[in-house]
Amino acid sequence: MPDYKGDSAWHDQAACAGTSDELWFPESDDVVPAAAQVICDRCPVRAECLTSALRTGEPYGVWGGTSPSERRALRRGLALVGPTQGEAA
Repeated sequence: MPDYKGDSAWHDQAACAGTSDELWFPESDDVVPAAAQVICDRCPVRAECLTSALRTGEPYGVWGGTSPSERRALRRGLALVGPTQGEAA
């Protein structure tokens, strides 16, 4: 299971708890291993996992069912949208 950064109150509920780190840190930044995707697809805290990775700028591993390159694209897209109502710029 990946190491959590930032707010990790949700991590005990993660479907990946107790799994091998090798599954979550593949050699390629462009691919989410099929086995990891299956686990993420059924995870009750997938959204929280992805949100945490996006907030902390996690550069490695599979988080919330996304690869590092997918998260970079998401962050670029979020930057174009700007802060949500009530958040500081």
